[in-house]
Amino acid sequence: NLIPLATGGTDPIKASSHQHLGETSPFITATDICAFKLWKGRTTWVISFVVSTGYVSVCYFDDESLEIFTQDEFRKKMKNK
Repeated sequence: NLIPLATGGTDPIKASSHQHLGETSPFITATDICAFKLWKGRTTWVISFVVSTGYVSVCYFDDESLEIFTQDEFRKKMKNK
């Protein structure tokens, strides 16, 4: 079961993120993807980020696509938005 968390605001949350540190995979894992698929219908998220020391995995909920960037690529992409 999902644990409901109050955000203190009235706007829906559009994104989520978590980190993979230490011996954890630097990329999004199959477990992450399965969890996102389970949560998709129960959240207002449209995107989720998995951040590690070297990479950022970006999972898009609308079309279930995935992009993996190096930290530098991701910074450049965000800077150019």
